[in-house]
Amino acid sequence: MQLILIRHGEPDLSASSVDPPLSEKGIRQAQETAARLSQEAIDALFTSPLLRARQTLEPLAKRIGLTPEVVEGVAEIDYWGGRYLSVEELRKAGGAAWESFLRDPVGTLGGDEKAFRQTVTNAVRGLTQRGVKRVAVATHGFPINVMLSELLTMDGLTNFTPHHGSVTRLHADEAGHLRVLSINEMTHITRDAH
Repeated sequence: MQLILIRHGEPDLSASSVDPPLSEKGIRQAQETAARLSQEAIDALFTSPLLRARQTLEPLAKRIGLTPEVVEGVAEIDYWGGRYLSVEELRKAGGAAWESFLRDPVGTLGGDEKAFRQTVTNAVRGLTQRGVKRVAVATHGFPINVMLSELLTMDGLTNFTPHHGSVTRLHADEAGHLRVLSINEMTHITRDAH
């Protein structure tokens, strides 16, 4: 079984929302990701409950005629923390806030890292037991980091920088053991949508 983890498109930070929608650029990224993935045989679609993830999966769902199922366990840290924080904006600003975030990204948003890791891992492993061959999952940067860090036995949650609209692929064998196939595929995203 193959799990295609899609990081949501760029959110609209001007929306001043705890659950921001996609920006115009994010909508283009979602459309480009859908154009690429609609060329593959996908058996099921899953999405985080957050708006930016659901909107990212909409173009693919329309193209292939599948209805996405919401899976809370692949939501971003802010789903449980109650406030949205753009990692990209924090990184640009740098300084003490960025350093603090790098030390404890989950705690910065009011969550518990161990519980977050367990929630994501259980949700993704649960998807491997659905009896399908290939699924696409609209998710977020930290759930992708959780899975990659676990599978590659790396400490921390800031090892990778999944780009908006990027694709990361995992393979689950018949026993449910996962391995990494690819990280941060971006060839389908045009330069102006980066």
